[in-house]
Amino acid sequence: MRRRFTSNALLLLVPAAIGAIFALVGGIFLWVSFTAGDDANRLTMLPLLTAVSLEDSRPEREVLVEGSISHRTQPRYQNLVAYTYAERQSYRDSDGERRYRWVTLETQTPPLDIETSSGRIRIELAARSDYELYNPTMTLQEGDYRYQGFQAGDRVVIQGITHQGPEGIILDASVVAGGDRDAYITSQQAEAHSLFWFSLGFVTLGLVLILLGLVLWWRFASFRRTEKSREERTHLTFAINTRMEGWYGHDENVFWYTHGTCYRAGSLAHPAAASHWNGVSRTTLLSRSSTGDYRLY
Repeated sequence: MRRRFTSNALLLLVPAAIGAIFALVGGIFLWVSFTAGDDANRLTMLPLLTAVSLEDSRPEREVLVEGSISHRTQPRYQNLVAYTYAERQSYRDSDGERRYRWVTLETQTPPLDIETSSGRIRIELAARSDYELYNPTMTLQEGDYRYQGFQAGDRVVIQGITHQGPEGIILDASVVAGGDRDAYITSQQAEAHSLFWFSLGFVTLGLVLILLGLVLWWRFASFRRTEKSREERTHLTFAINTRMEGWYGHDENVFWYTHGTCYRAGSLAHPAAASHWNGVSRTTLLSRSSTGDYRLY
């Protein structure tokens, strides 16, 4: 009986366990959203440089550059000067259903020439092997294969760090994004906000499940305590009605019934006291009530 009670009680804690997982995952994503929000807000403080101001800039400084891709930049695939090449691949999810996803097979991110309002800027790869292509302006799809990237004349904003090159300051790009500075910052902030609300929903759902599991467990435990007390009272009443001599438990107390009288001998929490009932005060008796039941006085 006790094993079954324990199993049922643990089963009721399953929602709380699932809720804890949801809350943990949501907490991780919430931390990521805060980081993404900080990065998006940091973009608003980065200086927007032109060709002239870049030459006067100091090395190892994170900046933004806005302009269009020069027609001097050589295409890498058809009209694309920088692109990612991906394949549409199928896979089975946990339910066995077929799903599809795009898997990047190749990335081409060569140096770029950017035309700004005050001249041309050369985008290099000084400290990294490639840069991120964000919000590409052109997509070429051939069946299950897709090219996404930029072509000459596209308006772009570049996020990068200035470096001292052989002939002056160069820009080491980390992100090349389609559009202008304001659009780039707005999209980054929107993504951070979306991730925040998504994460907050996960955390809230997790906390609700935890609370639900604990409430169910508490209600079940209270019900079992009531049932146990009722069973013990029935057992004791049966013993008195049938005049069966012996030890009986009721409401965490131990009683000795003999010769028509029930004596309180100790507490279930102290079995040693219950085993030596001789000499215990016999003033606590069960007296028959008008309803025929026995009530503890």
